[in-house]
Amino acid sequence: MREDIADGCIDLIYLDPPFNSNRNYNCNFKDEGQELGFKDTWNYLEHQSTTDKEFKKIELQDNKLSRFLTFIKEGSVKDSNHFAYLTFMAARLQEMKRVLKPTGSIYLHVDPTESHYLKIVMDLIFGVENFRNEIVWGYKTGGASKQCFSQKHDIILYYSNGKNYYFNTQKEKSYTKSKSRKAGVINYGAGTAEFFKDDDGIYNLTIMRDVWDIPYINSQAAERLGYPTQKPEALLERIISASCPQNGIMLDPFCGCGTSCAVAAKKGILYVGIDITSIAREVIFKRFDDAGVQRPDLISRPPNEIEAIRLADSDKYASQEQICKKLGIQNHSKKGADNGIDGHQNYRNADGSIIKLITSVKSGSSTISQLRDLIGVVARENADIGIFVTKNSPTKNMLQECNKHGNYKEDVPKIQMLTISQVYNGDKIKLPAGATLE
Repeated sequence: MREDIADGCIDLIYLDPPFNSNRNYNCNFKDEGQELGFKDTWNYLEHQSTTDKEFKKIELQDNKLSRFLTFIKEGSVKDSNHFAYLTFMAARLQEMKRVLKPTGSIYLHVDPTESHYLKIVMDLIFGVENFRNEIVWGYKTGGASKQCFSQKHDIILYYSNGKNYYFNTQKEKSYTKSKSRKAGVINYGAGTAEFFKDDDGIYNLTIMRDVWDIPYINSQAAERLGYPTQKPEALLERIISASCPQNGIMLDPFCGCGTSCAVAAKKGILYVGIDITSIAREVIFKRFDDAGVQRPDLISRPPNEIEAIRLADSDKYASQEQICKKLGIQNHSKKGADNGIDGHQNYRNADGSIIKLITSVKSGSSTISQLRDLIGVVARENADIGIFVTKNSPTKNMLQECNKHGNYKEDVPKIQMLTISQVYNGDKIKLPAGATLE
């Protein structure tokens, strides 16, 4: 969102984020076995640095919100892991507030585990006065407890981003039958009532309630993809119809298997979906292909080395672009001939002289022949440093080949090798002391 979405351009945000359920979820694809989808567990000690950094930013921006999170961490409510989860959510909800239009709306889909805490977070970010509904989505699924009532509902917190928000009134069947009425629109003086014919009689259409009875996706449903936490299209159809104009843009920052994106696409509404796993990307592409809907354009931002390697396997050009970005150099890769240069950058030595650097990124199993190709390009382009990035670890022969070409200056090798894992774990290009970006 920070890198690619401008302020105040989104009409509707729907998010179905992790619920802090302390569970692992698996994707069960037909004929493809089982693959881990995501972990919905939060451990403050494992992610203390990131959590504290996000909290510090919140502390600078919103005193009331930071005080609430501090209470969660230091008070008697739950523990520091709960603080980590709520900080994660608060930081992202603040960013959603930034991208939402003044006329926009946001629907936060959670369950009763965290809904009461997140409502406070939403009140602080979007304003108590902009709370519109606590929608209860009720459903029937297998499994029940003899110690309490069956837990069969989720909560959807609906907020606008101001008083003048877009809303398209939705209607539903009334519980009141009227066998004496005819189907159609009947004028009642100041207003009208709509009736329609049903097998059991004639029903009144009324303004939709905040309790929604929409069936969960069962194991035999045609739309079932095998993705954990998949939501029914009927649920997203209702939300998008109510709160996104036909010429608007819908954002789902935890899009998973892309239900919201698929519904928006079928309605001809522009959409943006964001997800952290490559599994989501593949499921969404298959979903759109099966439905005969044009695939969405893809912008890849792998968050870690695992996803970076998956991207390298599936889209080498996107992988090259992201590796160059992580290294801080200009991407030069394109489909077709690139003259052996995937990235380039000039630096300036402390004495004012220019350092010319070029990069080659290999997403498959790299070979010493490919390394020698880069060395040839370095010579051809009269470059000072060549960077060879590979998916696999370098062989002994590759390292020896690099060493043959010595140093550019001091202890800076002329030919340097990095793996994708090293790049995503923070390893940098070696440059002379005092060198700056040109």
